[in-house]
Order: sequence, then structure tokens, then C-alpha cells
Amino acid sequence: AKRLRANFYLEGDRGLPSSWKDRARANVAAILVADNISRQDRPATPKEQAQMIRFTGFGSSELSNGVFRRPGENDFRQGWDEIGSSLETAVSEADYASLARCTQYAHFTPDFIIRAIWAGIERLGWRGGRVLEPGIGTGLFPALMPEAYRGSAYFTGIELDPVTARIVRLLQPRSRIIEGDFARAD
Repeated sequence: AKRLRANFYLEGDRGLPSSWKDRARANVAAILVADNISRQDRPATPKEQAQMIRFTGFGSSELSNGVFRRPGENDFRQGWDEIGSSLETAVSEADYASLARCTQYAHFTPDFIIRAIWAGIERLGWRGGRVLEPGIGTGLFPALMPEAYRGSAYFTGIELDPVTARIVRLLQPRSRIIEGDFARAD
């Protein structure tokens, strides 16, 4: 039986690791899971989606300074060799360059802020419709959407980084995900 392509909804906590190195490891694991699913050309399982939603990008200075070599240097920061190398081997050269370039934009909105925004939208009486997410990241806004809107809201998300776009497509397969620059998107 063909698996139904279902959007991922986060009911509880994502279980993000507290240390920066463990966050980096969770990011690399999410990238590998997404690549494996894409290669097999199949929908993600709920377990895989729960793993991919833990991808937080590399925008934090602790992450970006650790996993990427500094310009002109051959080595990673002390203690980051294993994680930095694992990221390099997990993605293509082009994807690696994009992840490094996008660190300036990869600042994902925290869950508690998204939940507060949704609560405000509910209080304003919104009944559903189209939602444009100009920097969708891994799709936390649709993943945290209140149940009341799940049948009446349709997301179009734009994501600059191809690695993150691959992940969000697997997390939100019923949404329209455009890989590209929001400022240049049609």
C-alpha cells in the first residue's frame, strides 16, 4: 500500500538537544534522513518526520563557527573536527556552500513564539485560508498550527537553502514549497 503523504504536526516538544555539538549532530542526522528518503523517492514516516523537525540550521554563531572551517583555515575549531567532517560528507559541495552562506539567515523562530502567534491569530477570529511563509525553514509554523486550522489552511513556503527545502518538503508534503529567494520568487 502506498503511504499517504501527510503533513507533520508537532504535538509536544521537539526534544532539541541542549548542547551546541548535540544540536549539530541532530542537524547532520536530519540531513542524512532526508537524503535517504529522497533517494528512495517515498514519503517520510512519522518517526522520520519527528527526527527531521529537530533540524535547526546552522545560524547560531556557536554552530556556524564550529561546523564550518573559518576562511583561510584548514582545521575546524578545537573539538569540532568530527562534527564538521560529518557535515562535509553528508552533503554535496553545493549544498555545503549554501548551508555556510545561509548561516546569516538561518535563525529559526522558537516554538514558544510560534505558539503565541497562532494563539493571537485564533483570538483575532481567523477561520483559515492561504498562508505565505517567506522563510519557512523546516516548517515550524505549519507544524505548530492549531488543529482547528489543519483542514482549512494552505501553506506556501519559500526557503532559500536547498538542504532545508528538502527537509521541509518531507515534513509538509501537502504544502507548496518553493526553493529560492523570497525577494525574487513569483
